[in-house]
Amino acid sequence: MPVSFADNARDAIETRDLTAREKAVKEKLRADVRAERARLKDVKNLAQLFLGWVLVCVLAFYSRSANLLIGMSTTPLKGDAVQTFNSFGHSSTVAFPTYKPSAAPFSLVAAGMRRKFIIVPEYTTGLYLSQAKLDELVAEKNLRGLAVPAAMGSKSAANAPFLVLQLTFALDVDTTSLIKSMTDVLGGGNGKEPFRLGVADFRQALSEQVGEEGVQKGDSIEFLFSGMEQLGVAARGGQPSYVKSTDVRRRLLTVYAGSKSITPELPALLESAYIQ
Repeated sequence: MPVSFADNARDAIETRDLTAREKAVKEKLRADVRAERARLKDVKNLAQLFLGWVLVCVLAFYSRSANLLIGMSTTPLKGDAVQTFNSFGHSSTVAFPTYKPSAAPFSLVAAGMRRKFIIVPEYTTGLYLSQAKLDELVAEKNLRGLAVPAAMGSKSAANAPFLVLQLTFALDVDTTSLIKSMTDVLGGGNGKEPFRLGVADFRQALSEQVGEEGVQKGDSIEFLFSGMEQLGVAARGGQPSYVKSTDVRRRLLTVYAGSKSITPELPALLESAYIQ
C-alpha cells in the first residue's frame, strides 16, 4: 500500500519531535553534570579551606608552645666578651649534680630543641660546661675534645662532672617510648660488643631513673659526663645512676652536639660561638 503524503509528514514530525526531546534530555544531563561538578568543586574548596584553617590553628598552637620554651641566655667568654643565644628556657647557670650541688655552677653554652613531625616540640636540650672545661673550649676553639675532661691537677677534680646535657620535656612520654627513643638514636655501634653492653647499661639506668610513670611535661633528664668514661643519668634532679662506657658517652654527645644533631640549633651555636 503506497504511503500517503500525510503519513510521510506525520512521520517526519514525530522524528523531529523525538530528536528534539532527545536533544533536550542530553542538554539537561549536561547541565546536571556541570552543576554536580560545580557543587563538588565548591565542596572541595570548602574542605581545603577548612583543612587549611585547622593546620593554621595547629601550627599556631605548637608555635606558641615552642615560644613558651624560648628565652635568652648569655655565657661569659674571655675578658668582657659574652655570647647571647636562645636558651630554650634553660637556666644560664646550674650547679650539678642537682641533687647535691657543687660549689661552682656550670654555664649553659648552647641549647636546641628536639621536634616530632618537624613542628611539635618534644624536649629541649641544654649543654652545660664546668668553668675549667669552658675555659679550655674558649682557648682551644676545638669541639673534638668535648667528651673528655679538662686537664686538672687533682684526681677528685678529674672525676667530677665537667659536661652535662639537660633535657627538659615539653610533653608527656611513657617509659617504653622514652627508652626506645633514647636508645634508638645511639645506633648500633657497628655491632661492637662493648657498645652493646654499654647501651644495655644505659637502658637500665634510664629505666631506674624515670620509673613506671615515664616523664611528664616540665620534667628533666640530665646526662653527666665525669672522668674519662663515666656517664651519670638523673631524672627530675635525683641521684644519678651510672654507666661506664666511653663509646656510649661519645655517641650520646654526637647525637646532640654533632653535625647530624637531633637538636640542630645546639651544634650550630657551638660552631658559630666557639669555632668560627
